[in-house]
Amino acid sequence: MSDTGSTHATELKLADKLAIERTELAADRTIMAWIRTSFSMISFGFTLFKFFQYLKSDGIGAARNLSGPRMLGILLITLGTLALAIAAWDYFATMTRLKAQTGEKYRGSLPLFVSIAVAIIGMLAFIGLALHIGPLES
Repeated sequence: MSDTGSTHATELKLADKLAIERTELAADRTIMAWIRTSFSMISFGFTLFKFFQYLKSDGIGAARNLSGPRMLGILLITLGTLALAIAAWDYFATMTRLKAQTGEKYRGSLPLFVSIAVAIIGMLAFIGLALHIGPLES
């Protein structure tokens, strides 16, 4: 009878480990969705900015004030970058909390590193376009 009790306890441990693994994978999928959304916002904002910059430099938009759409581009870049930074922070906190429950230390993951890289790209795009410096501004 004690054999059955120990088997049941082992199954619960395995079930708990699998539940934690499923939660980690769900957190990975969530941060990857935020990466896609933020990268789309950053790239669309950059495209808007550069398109209206082209129109203005070509003389097509000289009769109209094009600062509104250009500011929308910068706003999208900023919003995408900030959203990703907040999502990365939340992901890190979630993973740290999950690992603490198992007694392990969180060492980072590929989705976290990708989110940091995309956030850096967003910051560089913002700095380049808003301050008119760097290789992105011509």
